[in-house]
Amino acid sequence: PVDPTFVISKAGAAPATSPAASPAEGAPQQQQPQQQQPQQQVAGGATQCIGSESKIQISGCTHATVGQIARGTFTLVAENHSRPAFKKDTQVNGLDVMIYFWDERDGPSFSGWWLGPKIGGDQVWAYHPDRQTQTPPVSGWKVPYDGPVDPTFVISKAGAAPATSPAASPAEGAPQQQQPQQQQPQQQVAGGATQCIGSESKIQISGCTHATVGQIARGTFTLVAENHSRPAFKKDTQVNGLDVMIYFWDERDGPSFSGWWLGPKIGGDQVWAYHPDRQTQTPPVSGWKVPYD
Repeated sequence: PVDPTFVISKAGAAPATSPAASPAEGAPQQQQPQQQQPQQQVAGGATQCIGSESKIQISGCTHATVGQIARGTFTLVAENHSRPAFKKDTQVNGLDVMIYFWDERDGPSFSGWWLGPKIGGDQVWAYHPDRQTQTPPVSGWKVPYDGPVDPTFVISKAGAAPATSPAASPAEGAPQQQQPQQQQPQQQVAGGATQCIGSESKIQISGCTHATVGQIARGTFTLVAENHSRPAFKKDTQVNGLDVMIYFWDERDGPSFSGWWLGPKIGGDQVWAYHPDRQTQTPPVSGWKVPYD
C-alpha cells in the first residue's frame, strides 16, 4: 500500500514553523492584499489538488483563530470563475466559510484560491497563489493570507482517514527482490496532479513505517545521473554494502514497469519502493508504495 509517511523533500528542509502572531491574530484578516505576489513552484514542480470531489474537509492549521474557522467539512455548492466553490457545512459566528477561486480580472495579486466568508469579499482568512489547479490545492496554503505557508493546513476528501501502516508481508524482513510483472499504475483522481520535488541536486527521504525499507531509504541523496531523460539520485551512504538509488523507468518494458523506483541499481531486479506516476519530471514527493507491491 501507499505509505503516507514516506516523503521526499529538499535536503535539509525542516517543517515550517507556526505562523507568527500578527497584530490582528485575534480576529480574521479583513482585506485582501494589494501587493500579494503569487508564489512560484520550484522548476518542474506541480501543485497537487483535491480533484473532482463534492465533499471535502480541512484539517490541521496552527493559527488559533483561523483553525477554528477553517476546520470541518465542505460541500460543493457553486462555481466561480469556472472552478468549483465549496461552503462549510456549518457556519462560524454567523458567517459562511467558503473556498473559492478568483481569476486575474483584478490583477495577478488577487488571483488564486481563497478561504473567506463570501466569494469575492474583502474578508479573507487563507490564500493559495496557484492559478493552474482546477480544484482546491491540497496543501501549501498561507495562513493568514499574507503570512507564511502552514504545512499542517490540509484539504482532503471528506471522511478520509490517514492510511494505515503497510501490512506485514512474508518477506517483510528483507527487501523485495523482483519488480512486479503486473503492477498497474495508480490513477490520480480527476483533475489531480502528483507533486514532485522540482529541480534539486540534494534531496532527502524521511518517514517510512516499514522497518527494513525505512532503514534503507531514510537519508540524503545526491543527483548523480540521468536515466530515461529524468534525474537519478544516489544515497550519500551505502546500506549493507549496497547503493540506494531513486530513478525513473519508462515504458520500454511495458507500463507495469514504468514509474519511479527505489532500489540498489538502476534497472535492477531488486527494488524496495515504487511510485506509478509517469508524468512527473522529478521524483514525486509522496504517494510511494512501500514495499513496491
